[in-house]
Amino acid sequence: MITIGVFLCSFQIKKVDLNSVAMKLDETACIKGICAVVIVLDHMGLQLSTPIVLKPFTMVGYLCVSIFFFFSGYGLWGGGKQ
Repeated sequence: MITIGVFLCSFQIKKVDLNSVAMKLDETACIKGICAVVIVLDHMGLQLSTPIVLKPFTMVGYLCVSIFFFFSGYGLWGGGKQ
């Protein structure tokens, strides 16, 4: 699910100069948005005694929190460099 979302954000691995930004703000915002939706569905699944529809989200919710925090820190670090 997350992999599909990343590809939908048109995230492409490309050769970058070490002095340039590896990921742009809109790419990281899209990934953070997907993670935020999965986190909300995870919390809904935990509050509703894990319905079968929300079960996959409760398995990966903690991973999306880590990814969300990573890209938030990446944005703060990139913004601080400028």
